[in-house]
Amino acid sequence: DTGTLVLTVASGGLSAGTPYVVSLVLRNKAAAQAVAATVSVSAVVDSGAEHHSPVASVDMAADAGALLGVTNGASPLVSEEVVFDVRSVGQSFPFVDGSTTISVTLAASHPVSATSTITLSGLTGTQTADEDALALTSSPSNVFETAWDWSMTDGTLVLTVASGGLSADTSYTVSFTLRNNAADHAAAAVSVSGSVDSGGDFGSPIDQVVVTSDTGDLDGVTGGKAPLRAVKVALDVLNMAQGFPLADASNKISVTLSTTIDLLENSTVTLSGFTGTQSTDTATLPAFSTPEDAFDPTALWEQSSGTITVTVGSGGLAAGSDFSLWFWVRNSATAQTTVSVQVAATIPSGGEFDSPIDSQAMVPSTSNVMGVTSGASPGLTVLGEFSVKHIAQSVPLVSASNELSVTLTPTVDLPA
Repeated sequence: DTGTLVLTVASGGLSAGTPYVVSLVLRNKAAAQAVAATVSVSAVVDSGAEHHSPVASVDMAADAGALLGVTNGASPLVSEEVVFDVRSVGQSFPFVDGSTTISVTLAASHPVSATSTITLSGLTGTQTADEDALALTSSPSNVFETAWDWSMTDGTLVLTVASGGLSADTSYTVSFTLRNNAADHAAAAVSVSGSVDSGGDFGSPIDQVVVTSDTGDLDGVTGGKAPLRAVKVALDVLNMAQGFPLADASNKISVTLSTTIDLLENSTVTLSGFTGTQSTDTATLPAFSTPEDAFDPTALWEQSSGTITVTVGSGGLAAGSDFSLWFWVRNSATAQTTVSVQVAATIPSGGEFDSPIDSQAMVPSTSNVMGVTSGASPGLTVLGEFSVKHIAQSVPLVSASNELSVTLTPTVDLPA
């Protein structure tokens, strides 16, 4: 309690006029101490007999130099707490199941030495297993070791400061990739703490504090920049119609789609189940859209499954707006009933995992076309016939003028 250390001079003694340095390791207080300890020194010189010679107590001259960013930090037992003055976190991809890059920016109030650890916690709700690689990068580069400790259950990532350490009041950004939850997920409340390596038995703790989340919108998601915020996208307008229901003919298929959230550029939309056509497989089926650049002008077509896959064009598709797509197929040579068409989509994350939009049934048009009941319903194919086929003449005499009368009643409209 008195802070007293008693040393005994070893054999050989101390020579006059010769400086001697003794070093000892103590553990600083848990709380900051701004005032240096007043250290005094006294001694007793052993005479070898009954009475010894005292050396009077005098105060020691304290080193007043700065150390590790602490004013008077070289003075004995002066100590300050290291804190993260700058701390922010955001993400790159706010959709379920996809890969999202979490970026954390930190700046410490004091230098942080090599082999110190920084712990990010609260990153719960991901699908990234403990052993999965996190594709960790930093700016400036290589300020953290390539080895880390990640726990999916706890949502904790422990980073180790690389050689060179971190300078005081300098911002460093570390980025790593996690996989979002498979369901809608609220933003994570991320905290940061650490331990500054002192080179001895005890490091200096950096108390846990909340990291400020980016609350900006991203890709049409309110607050989508917040870490691990994830939403599930759905298509909410799913209309489909055809223009020519007669067998063996070319048929224009029209699709109208709308999405609840922005559909990013290079997302893919897949319609499947449009079976029974005579259109053969191709990777360059012409596709048309409104607006003109809503989808790429060529699509992938697979005949057996009746699947067409189109790619969202530059600029993506804005939420809440209707987008039209149409393409041509050749109808079956025989009659066919309406087919059930499904639509699904995939949003690219730019990482290992993309975000799926679950399959939903397209809504077929029930309008009559060309005299065919529900002829606009996709896949419905009929054979045109004449329900009445009658011919007669007016004069059955040789050499006479004769008027032939033909009566026809088609089962379908015959366009001009």
